[in-house]
Amino acid sequence: MDIKKITYLSAPNCYELTIGKQKMIVATDFGPRIMHLSIDGGENMLFNDEAEKFKSGYWKIYGGHRLWVSPENRWDLDPNNEKCDVILGENSITVKKLNKNTDLEKTITVTEKNQRFNVTHTITNKGQFLFAGAIWALTCFKPKGTIFVPWASHGSFKMSKIIYWNQWTDKKTNVNSSQFSQNDDYFMININGETSKIGSAAYDGYVGITTDNYTFIKKFDRVNTNDYPDDNCAVECFTCADFVELETLSPNVVFAPEVTYSHTEEWFLFGSKVNVSDKKSIDQMIR
Repeated sequence: MDIKKITYLSAPNCYELTIGKQKMIVATDFGPRIMHLSIDGGENMLFNDEAEKFKSGYWKIYGGHRLWVSPENRWDLDPNNEKCDVILGENSITVKKLNKNTDLEKTITVTEKNQRFNVTHTITNKGQFLFAGAIWALTCFKPKGTIFVPWASHGSFKMSKIIYWNQWTDKKTNVNSSQFSQNDDYFMININGETSKIGSAAYDGYVGITTDNYTFIKKFDRVNTNDYPDDNCAVECFTCADFVELETLSPNVVFAPEVTYSHTEEWFLFGSKVNVSDKKSIDQMIR
Protein backbone atom coordinates (compact mmCIF):
# COMPACT_ATOMS: atom_id res chain seq x y z
CA MET A 1 0.00 0.00 0.00
CA ASP A 2 1.41 3.35 -1.07
CA ILE A 3 0.83 6.30 1.28
CA LYS A 4 1.42 9.97 0.51
CA LYS A 5 0.39 13.21 2.17
CA ILE A 6 -1.92 15.45 0.12
CA THR A 7 -4.40 18.34 0.36
CA TYR A 8 -8.02 17.31 -0.15
CA LEU A 9 -11.13 19.52 0.07
CA SER A 10 -8.95 22.37 1.41
CA ALA A 11 -7.68 20.15 4.23
CA PRO A 12 -3.86 20.10 4.03
CA ASN A 13 -3.16 17.06 6.21
CA CYS A 14 -4.82 14.23 4.31
CA TYR A 15 -3.28 10.95 3.23
CA GLU A 16 -3.85 9.18 -0.06
CA LEU A 17 -3.64 5.40 0.12
CA THR A 18 -3.41 3.28 -3.01
CA ILE A 19 -3.54 -0.48 -3.53
CA GLY A 20 -3.26 -1.23 -7.22
CA LYS A 21 -6.18 0.62 -8.84
CA GLN A 22 -7.93 1.26 -5.51
CA LYS A 23 -7.64 4.70 -3.91
CA MET A 24 -8.63 5.97 -0.47
CA ILE A 25 -8.15 9.40 1.13
CA VAL A 26 -8.06 9.74 4.92
CA ALA A 27 -8.56 13.13 6.60
CA THR A 28 -6.73 14.05 9.81
CA ASP A 29 -7.57 17.74 10.29
CA PHE A 30 -10.95 16.53 11.54
CA GLY A 31 -12.49 13.16 12.24
CA PRO A 32 -11.16 10.55 12.06
CA ARG A 33 -12.79 10.31 8.62
CA ILE A 34 -12.23 8.45 5.36
CA MET A 35 -13.34 10.93 2.69
CA HIS A 36 -12.63 9.32 -0.69
CA LEU A 37 -12.89 5.86 -2.19
CA SER A 38 -12.50 5.00 -5.87
CA ILE A 39 -11.31 2.34 -8.28
CA ASP A 40 -9.76 2.46 -11.76
CA GLY A 41 -9.53 6.25 -11.61
CA GLY A 42 -13.31 6.50 -11.32
CA GLU A 43 -15.50 8.83 -9.31
CA ASN A 44 -15.45 9.13 -5.54
CA MET A 45 -18.05 6.66 -4.30
CA LEU A 46 -18.40 8.47 -0.99
CA PHE A 47 -20.64 11.43 -0.25
CA ASN A 48 -18.80 14.58 0.88
CA ASP A 49 -20.83 17.38 2.46
CA GLU A 50 -18.79 20.21 0.93
CA ALA A 51 -21.70 22.65 1.34
CA GLU A 52 -21.92 21.81 5.07
CA LYS A 53 -25.63 21.22 4.68
CA PHE A 54 -25.78 18.62 7.46
CA LYS A 55 -24.69 19.79 10.89
CA SER A 56 -25.91 20.10 14.44
CA GLY A 57 -24.33 22.89 16.44
CA TYR A 58 -20.58 22.50 16.08
CA TRP A 59 -20.92 18.97 14.68
CA LYS A 60 -20.69 18.43 10.93
CA ILE A 61 -21.36 15.19 9.11
CA TYR A 62 -18.45 15.85 6.68
CA GLY A 63 -19.50 12.67 4.90
CA GLY A 64 -17.27 9.76 4.04
CA HIS A 65 -16.73 7.07 6.64
CA ARG A 66 -16.90 7.68 10.39
CA LEU A 67 -16.86 5.89 13.74
CA TRP A 68 -19.65 6.24 16.28
CA VAL A 69 -20.84 4.41 19.38
CA SER A 70 -24.32 2.86 19.36
CA PRO A 71 -27.02 3.57 20.50
CA GLU A 72 -27.39 6.93 18.78
CA ASN A 73 -27.40 9.77 21.28
CA ARG A 74 -26.16 13.33 21.68
CA TRP A 75 -22.72 12.14 22.77
CA ASP A 76 -22.16 10.87 19.22
CA LEU A 77 -22.22 14.47 18.04
CA ASP A 78 -18.65 15.00 19.13
CA PRO A 79 -17.50 18.01 17.09
CA ASN A 80 -14.63 16.07 15.47
CA ASN A 81 -13.37 19.40 14.13
CA GLU A 82 -9.91 19.27 15.67
CA LYS A 83 -6.73 17.66 14.38
CA CYS A 84 -6.29 13.98 15.06
CA ASP A 85 -3.21 12.08 16.13
CA VAL A 86 -1.62 10.21 13.23
CA ILE A 87 0.66 7.17 13.27
CA LEU A 88 2.16 6.05 9.97
CA GLY A 89 3.36 2.47 9.69
CA GLU A 90 5.19 0.69 6.91
CA ASN A 91 1.88 -0.55 5.52
CA SER A 92 -0.73 1.22 7.63
CA ILE A 93 -2.14 4.50 8.90
CA THR A 94 -3.76 5.03 12.29
CA VAL A 95 -5.86 8.12 13.06
CA LYS A 96 -7.24 8.69 16.54
CA LYS A 97 -9.03 11.32 18.58
CA LEU A 98 -10.34 11.48 22.15
CA ASN A 99 -14.01 12.39 22.59
CA LYS A 100 -13.81 14.61 25.67
CA ASN A 101 -17.56 14.30 26.25
CA THR A 102 -17.37 10.55 26.84
CA ASP A 103 -13.65 9.90 27.52
CA LEU A 104 -13.78 7.40 24.65
CA GLU A 105 -10.83 7.43 22.25
CA LYS A 106 -11.90 6.68 18.68
CA THR A 107 -9.30 5.11 16.38
CA ILE A 108 -9.48 4.14 12.70
CA THR A 109 -6.60 2.07 11.33
CA VAL A 110 -6.30 1.23 7.63
CA THR A 111 -4.05 -1.63 6.55
CA GLU A 112 -3.57 -3.70 3.43
CA LYS A 113 -4.60 -7.34 3.51
CA ASN A 114 -5.09 -9.60 0.49
CA GLN A 115 -4.73 -6.56 -1.83
CA ARG A 116 -7.68 -4.87 -0.12
CA PHE A 117 -8.24 -2.09 2.39
CA ASN A 118 -8.95 -3.37 5.88
CA VAL A 119 -10.47 -0.79 8.22
CA THR A 120 -10.26 -1.44 11.97
CA HIS A 121 -12.39 0.64 14.34
CA THR A 122 -11.17 0.78 17.91
CA ILE A 123 -12.72 2.25 21.03
CA THR A 124 -10.64 2.73 24.19
CA ASN A 125 -12.22 4.04 27.37
CA LYS A 126 -9.82 6.64 28.75
CA GLY A 127 -12.11 7.51 31.66
CA GLN A 128 -12.60 6.02 35.12
CA PHE A 129 -16.12 4.67 34.65
CA LEU A 130 -17.83 1.97 32.58
CA PHE A 131 -19.54 2.94 29.31
CA ALA A 132 -22.07 0.66 27.61
CA GLY A 133 -22.55 0.58 23.85
CA ALA A 134 -21.37 -0.97 20.59
CA ILE A 135 -18.87 -0.02 17.91
CA TRP A 136 -20.71 1.53 14.95
CA ALA A 137 -19.02 2.01 11.56
CA LEU A 138 -20.92 4.22 9.09
CA THR A 139 -20.06 4.78 5.41
CA CYS A 140 -21.84 7.56 3.46
CA PHE A 141 -22.39 6.99 -0.27
CA LYS A 142 -23.91 9.06 -3.01
CA PRO A 143 -27.63 8.20 -3.35
CA LYS A 144 -27.73 5.91 -6.36
CA GLY A 145 -27.77 2.22 -7.14
CA THR A 146 -28.98 -0.69 -5.03
CA ILE A 147 -28.08 -1.58 -1.46
CA PHE A 148 -28.17 -5.31 -0.72
CA VAL A 149 -28.22 -7.00 2.70
CA PRO A 150 -28.05 -10.80 3.19
CA TRP A 151 -31.09 -11.29 5.41
CA ALA A 152 -31.54 -15.06 5.82
CA SER A 153 -30.38 -17.02 8.85
CA HIS A 154 -28.22 -20.12 8.57
CA GLY A 155 -29.20 -23.76 9.08
CA SER A 156 -32.23 -25.79 8.05
CA PHE A 157 -34.69 -23.48 9.83
CA LYS A 158 -34.34 -20.41 7.63
CA MET A 159 -35.63 -17.09 8.90
CA SER A 160 -35.46 -13.74 7.12
CA LYS A 161 -36.06 -10.61 9.16
CA ILE A 162 -35.81 -6.88 8.57
CA ILE A 163 -36.21 -4.22 11.24
CA TYR A 164 -37.90 -1.01 10.06
CA TRP A 165 -37.45 2.26 11.92
CA ASN A 166 -41.06 3.41 11.66
CA GLN A 167 -40.18 6.71 13.31
CA TRP A 168 -37.13 8.30 14.93
CA THR A 169 -36.60 11.96 15.74
CA ASP A 170 -38.53 13.75 12.97
CA LYS A 171 -38.02 10.99 10.38
CA LYS A 172 -40.17 8.06 9.26
CA THR A 173 -39.79 4.94 7.12
CA ASN A 174 -42.55 3.98 4.71
CA VAL A 175 -42.57 0.19 5.04
CA ASN A 176 -44.54 -0.01 1.78
CA SER A 177 -41.99 2.04 -0.13
CA SER A 178 -41.36 1.02 -3.73
CA GLN A 179 -37.60 1.23 -3.05
CA PHE A 180 -37.77 -1.98 -0.97
CA SER A 181 -37.60 -5.38 -2.64
CA GLN A 182 -36.32 -8.84 -1.73
CA ASN A 183 -35.40 -12.26 -2.98
CA ASP A 184 -34.55 -15.41 -1.05
CA ASP A 185 -31.04 -14.17 -0.29
CA TYR A 186 -31.09 -10.37 -0.12
CA PHE A 187 -33.21 -7.54 1.15
CA MET A 188 -32.63 -4.68 -1.29
CA ILE A 189 -33.05 -0.92 -1.29
CA ASN A 190 -33.39 0.43 -4.83
CA ILE A 191 -32.35 3.97 -3.94
CA ASN A 192 -34.90 6.59 -4.99
CA GLY A 193 -34.29 9.47 -2.58
CA GLU A 194 -36.82 8.48 0.07
CA THR A 195 -35.88 8.69 3.75
CA SER A 196 -35.71 5.29 5.44
CA LYS A 197 -33.82 3.25 8.03
CA ILE A 198 -33.71 -0.55 8.13
CA GLY A 199 -31.58 -3.16 9.88
CA SER A 200 -30.90 -6.87 9.81
CA ALA A 201 -29.06 -9.54 11.75
CA ALA A 202 -27.05 -10.10 8.53
CA TYR A 203 -25.72 -13.51 9.55
CA ASP A 204 -23.44 -13.64 6.48
CA GLY A 205 -21.54 -10.64 7.83
CA TYR A 206 -21.57 -8.15 4.97
CA VAL A 207 -23.49 -5.38 3.25
CA GLY A 208 -23.02 -3.90 -0.23
CA ILE A 209 -24.04 -1.28 -2.73
CA THR A 210 -23.90 -1.67 -6.51
CA THR A 211 -24.28 0.88 -9.32
CA ASP A 212 -23.66 0.89 -13.06
CA ASN A 213 -20.06 1.99 -12.41
CA TYR A 214 -18.94 0.22 -9.25
CA THR A 215 -19.72 -2.20 -6.43
CA PHE A 216 -18.63 -1.81 -2.83
CA ILE A 217 -18.99 -4.54 -0.19
CA LYS A 218 -17.80 -4.35 3.40
CA LYS A 219 -17.40 -7.64 5.22
CA PHE A 220 -16.92 -8.26 8.93
CA ASP A 221 -16.75 -11.14 11.40
CA ARG A 222 -20.34 -11.59 12.49
CA VAL A 223 -20.22 -12.96 16.07
CA ASN A 224 -22.58 -15.85 16.86
CA THR A 225 -24.72 -14.00 19.37
CA ASN A 226 -28.13 -12.37 19.53
CA ASP A 227 -26.76 -9.41 21.48
CA TYR A 228 -26.36 -6.86 18.70
CA PRO A 229 -27.96 -3.42 19.05
CA ASP A 230 -31.43 -2.40 17.88
CA ASP A 231 -33.17 -5.79 18.12
CA ASN A 232 -30.07 -7.73 17.02
CA CYS A 233 -29.02 -5.66 13.99
CA ALA A 234 -25.43 -6.23 12.87
CA VAL A 235 -26.11 -4.20 9.71
CA GLU A 236 -28.17 -1.03 9.34
CA CYS A 237 -28.87 1.18 6.32
CA PHE A 238 -30.10 4.77 6.12
CA THR A 239 -31.29 6.54 2.99
CA CYS A 240 -32.32 10.08 2.14
CA ALA A 241 -32.26 12.38 -0.87
CA ASP A 242 -28.67 13.53 -0.32
CA PHE A 243 -26.81 10.38 0.76
CA VAL A 244 -27.16 6.80 1.95
CA GLU A 245 -25.31 5.01 4.74
CA LEU A 246 -24.07 1.44 5.00
CA GLU A 247 -23.49 0.69 8.67
CA THR A 248 -22.05 -2.30 10.51
CA LEU A 249 -21.97 -2.83 14.27
CA SER A 250 -20.22 -4.88 16.91
CA PRO A 251 -22.15 -6.74 19.60
CA ASN A 252 -23.12 -4.75 22.67
CA VAL A 253 -20.26 -4.37 25.13
CA VAL A 254 -19.36 -2.56 28.33
CA PHE A 255 -16.25 -0.49 27.59
CA ALA A 256 -14.06 -0.96 30.63
CA PRO A 257 -11.38 1.65 31.43
CA GLU A 258 -8.14 1.24 29.45
CA VAL A 259 -9.42 -1.83 27.59
CA THR A 260 -9.35 -1.80 23.77
CA TYR A 261 -12.32 -3.06 21.75
CA SER A 262 -12.16 -3.43 17.95
CA HIS A 263 -14.39 -4.07 14.95
CA THR A 264 -12.78 -4.67 11.52
CA GLU A 265 -14.26 -4.35 8.05
CA GLU A 266 -12.69 -5.77 4.89
CA TRP A 267 -13.50 -3.49 1.95
CA PHE A 268 -14.08 -5.00 -1.50
CA LEU A 269 -14.12 -2.65 -4.51
CA PHE A 270 -15.15 -3.65 -8.02
CA GLY A 271 -15.40 -1.46 -11.12
CA SER A 272 -18.70 -2.90 -12.33
CA LYS A 273 -22.22 -3.84 -11.29
CA VAL A 274 -23.05 -7.21 -9.69
CA ASN A 275 -26.15 -9.33 -10.12
CA VAL A 276 -28.01 -9.34 -6.79
CA SER A 277 -29.96 -12.39 -7.98
CA ASP A 278 -26.75 -14.43 -7.92
CA LYS A 279 -25.62 -14.64 -4.30
CA LYS A 280 -23.26 -17.56 -4.97
CA SER A 281 -21.19 -15.45 -7.36
CA ILE A 282 -21.10 -12.51 -4.92
CA ASP A 283 -20.04 -14.81 -2.08
CA GLN A 284 -17.23 -16.18 -4.24
CA MET A 285 -16.06 -12.63 -5.02
CA ILE A 286 -15.60 -11.81 -1.32
CA ARG A 287 -14.00 -15.02 -0.07
